[in-house]
Amino acid sequence: MNPKHNLLSRRELCYPIIESIQEAVFVHDGNTGEVLDVNQAALKMFRCSNKEQMLGFKANSFSLGHYPYSQKEVQEKVNLALRHGPQLFLWRSKRLDGSLFWSEVSLNAVRTPKAFFIIAVVRDITKRIEQKLELERNRYKSNALFDHIKSGAIICNIPGKSSCNDFIIVDINKAACILKNVQRTDAIGKSICELFPGKEGLRLLNLIEWVITTGLPEHTSLKYFDNNQLIRWEEVRAYKLPTGEIVLLFEDLTSEKLVSTALVKNQNLLKGIVESIPAAICIVNAPSRTFEWISPYIEKISGYKPEELISQTPRILYDTEEEYKRVGTFYKEFKHRDLVELETVFRHKDGSTKNIFLKAVRLEKDKILATILDITERKKTQETRQKMERQLLHIQKLESLEMLAGGIAHDFNNLLLAILGNAELLSLSSQLDSRAKRHLRAIERAGHRAAKLANQMLTYAGKTSLALKPVDIQDIINEKVQMMELALPSHIHIRQEESDKIPSIEGDREQLGHAIMNLLTNASEAIENGEGLINIKTSVTNCSSTYLAATLLGPANLKPGQYVEVEISDNGCGMDDKVLSRIFEPFFSTKFTGRGLGMSAVHGIVKAHKGTLDIKSHINKGTTVRVLFPVLKDKDPN
Repeated sequence: MNPKHNLLSRRELCYPIIESIQEAVFVHDGNTGEVLDVNQAALKMFRCSNKEQMLGFKANSFSLGHYPYSQKEVQEKVNLALRHGPQLFLWRSKRLDGSLFWSEVSLNAVRTPKAFFIIAVVRDITKRIEQKLELERNRYKSNALFDHIKSGAIICNIPGKSSCNDFIIVDINKAACILKNVQRTDAIGKSICELFPGKEGLRLLNLIEWVITTGLPEHTSLKYFDNNQLIRWEEVRAYKLPTGEIVLLFEDLTSEKLVSTALVKNQNLLKGIVESIPAAICIVNAPSRTFEWISPYIEKISGYKPEELISQTPRILYDTEEEYKRVGTFYKEFKHRDLVELETVFRHKDGSTKNIFLKAVRLEKDKILATILDITERKKTQETRQKMERQLLHIQKLESLEMLAGGIAHDFNNLLLAILGNAELLSLSSQLDSRAKRHLRAIERAGHRAAKLANQMLTYAGKTSLALKPVDIQDIINEKVQMMELALPSHIHIRQEESDKIPSIEGDREQLGHAIMNLLTNASEAIENGEGLINIKTSVTNCSSTYLAATLLGPANLKPGQYVEVEISDNGCGMDDKVLSRIFEPFFSTKFTGRGLGMSAVHGIVKAHKGTLDIKSHINKGTTVRVLFPVLKDKDPN
């Protein structure tokens, strides 16, 4: 009997099963590679109206068509499936309309006495891949995050022609140093071939050259053997940055691959493997929603031992009753699909909360296999990255405003110089009557007020000249407090706190006094009704790089060490986030037209003195401004 006819008769028996699978299923002739049958999911995924359009084609017709996604690589996967069993791999698939997408392919070779065919199950994972690539790209927008990601990362430059010596390592993070057992200083400046000798280096060179040629991200695997035994498996992804540099991401998949291999070879090792992975695995009875089995790792995630949870519902793990019910609604999803993924919040036995990622698959009608992964640290890292990005955007906005204000003020001063100069020359004329002289004096007064306004804008832009010398900031504060107390209404009081001895700072006494006065004025104006209190606290603090980076001027060139801290707080009306984000913009004010340069000037003065500041404010709870100036070493005020 013709093997193809035998296969077609089998297809009739297997047809309902194949059609029920939501992924695309291809059945190929094992000898010719031609497509013998596909399911409806394959027609939808590859945008084909009927099966006849796909039958007779080979895998190359549904692939990118060239290295590393060509018929040659398909045959290599088939050979591996014949020798070692089913293969699971990432693939660049092509629809009949020519569009490309990322897919995950499960390939199995089936040989019977009368037939030989290949079964390929294709899953569209484009969205997952793109999300992962986007996440990985964003990681490199911040140098602070670069060194803390768990994946090894190497950045290479491309000076010119493509050769081994051209791909020079310009940066490497801690994870990559650990992975390659190399010091950062030793790795930077070396070529790829020097850090990865032998065939591993050649594979990386091919990967980099492919990314340079196509401009598209790509990946490869590096396998290390000792006496034909796999000792390390690394997945390497490469992208081209906007700067032209190449980023290589190394992920050590050794443990995962060894686990996978062990499961295939010996199912008896399943228990030990499950208990060794950094996630809890459980089997849940779907109708009763009770634990039938759960791995010991659950204790690290929740604080509860497995025996405390067996035969119980997971209600004890959830933060609220509402969250427990919400997650319970996802059990209905198993009527339509076999895999469900979602995020939730657990409450640890000690009362703390944990961010959890749940991934559940249906084993049989009433059994659910779920993986419980603690992603609390991952969430914190993501929140930190987002906070740093917002802070960087805010500082870039302020720098743009500084540049604009400085340019306008500079040109404005030049125009005022001409106006006031000509006015002064005109005042020397003996031909002016008294009325003309009055108008001339009005012009001069307006010109001087405009010049003062221009100088305030220059102060905000940090372009005023400073008479720097050792000064006692506490003395300046005392002076300004005395002035404010004379002008404050009776319902507002000032209270001062200071350390025993405040060291000197280097600064311009007049400019620093101007900044302190502006802060006191803003605090008093924020107190509208009732008893008001302005509290001034002066102290010395040791500031780390992390602390300084979190302040409003943090990304500037601030050195860790001792700083004089001036804290001015009030119990006034406070500000919301929208107002707080614009507080340093020139001429922005919540009071009335004509105000708005006070905090702009404070910003410019603090920045000019190599200091920084931070503001915390809440509606109806007041505002606290902390200003930091670096301590002057080995000098005393005159």
